[in-house]
Amino acid sequence: MKFDNGEVEGLYIYLNKLEDPRDKRGVRYKLSDLVLLMIYGVLSGCMEATEIEDYVEFQFEYFNKLIGLKQVPSHDTFSRILRLINFENLIEVLGEWLNTYYPEQVKMYKGKKVLHIDGKAVKAATKKSEGEKPVYLMNSMYEGGSISLYTNKIGKKDNEVTFIPKYLERFNLEDTIVTIDAIGCNKTIIDYLKKKKANFVLPVKENQKVLLDSIKEEVERLKEKKEFDNLDNHTMINKEHGRIESYKATMIRNTKFLYDAHHNKSFYGEIANIGVIEKKTNKKENGEWIQTETISYVITDLESISIENLLNIKLSHWNIEASHWLLDVQLNEDRLTSRIGNATVNASILKRFCMRIKKQSTEFKDGTLKRMLLAGCIKPDKISNILFIDIA
Repeated sequence: MKFDNGEVEGLYIYLNKLEDPRDKRGVRYKLSDLVLLMIYGVLSGCMEATEIEDYVEFQFEYFNKLIGLKQVPSHDTFSRILRLINFENLIEVLGEWLNTYYPEQVKMYKGKKVLHIDGKAVKAATKKSEGEKPVYLMNSMYEGGSISLYTNKIGKKDNEVTFIPKYLERFNLEDTIVTIDAIGCNKTIIDYLKKKKANFVLPVKENQKVLLDSIKEEVERLKEKKEFDNLDNHTMINKEHGRIESYKATMIRNTKFLYDAHHNKSFYGEIANIGVIEKKTNKKENGEWIQTETISYVITDLESISIENLLNIKLSHWNIEASHWLLDVQLNEDRLTSRIGNATVNASILKRFCMRIKKQSTEFKDGTLKRMLLAGCIKPDKISNILFIDIA
């Protein structure tokens, strides 16, 4: 593909690195052309292959000039490509281009990155009539960046506990603090993280009832002895979306009580500090302010972490959950019906690519994702600016 400067542009060169899974006989369209058209479609808000076909037909003259497209590929063609492409190869190629032209700056805590891990259901990609469970995708993001392209489908014979270590094999976890929801608070995952020289910040909930009860008992003991309020603590207030959230986090640094009660049972010996987070939420309902209070508990193997940083890391896990909300509400991922082969994963990768572009595009980074999708739908040259010209 050539533009006014006569040069073949970077993204197209990278797309030509994709391994073509098709039989060469009867191939009508270049793989790089089809993937590029799908990227334009996703960046214009298209959810399914049928919508991408409609979009390409609507903008046919543009793509005829851009890549010499002679006719509109059918939705079956786009669906087949989504099913067949090796998702690891797609991640590698798109990730290489992003890291070259849109490198991310991630937030560090004393020289350590924070990696958030979370699972997400794609409910529509399920044969409910046959009793299938929802398709689950494992996702990740570094704090300060956007959701990673690297996603993978949890197999039918896997669960999150057994799958997370497999998923994490892709990452260099040294000098990394890993956060996971309550499912990560178990011996299998913590042993794996320690083996990979990673640190952890994990919530303790009812799935670890023995540990949770022991922490609650220690908090009560410290409060009865008037010692709890003298521990390291940090307060913070957030005001947004018509609500006020206040936090008080307190650090229990002496975890000897766990050894006294349980010795080195399970992973308890890895716990260096325990955070107790008291949250008060005030929000208006029917003209009146309503207050709710919750207490949560978090463990870490970091010896010298401050209570302020522990609280910030714990709360930052919400960012990956917020990204899931964007994927569902504005990119319609939860409504994806593609389920054969690699279709679910590859469609998800393209949507994550869209979110990464949105965050770092000069023109759209300060606007909403919906605004970018609408602009691309109306004027595909806006997408061309992002992919080929608007390189930061």
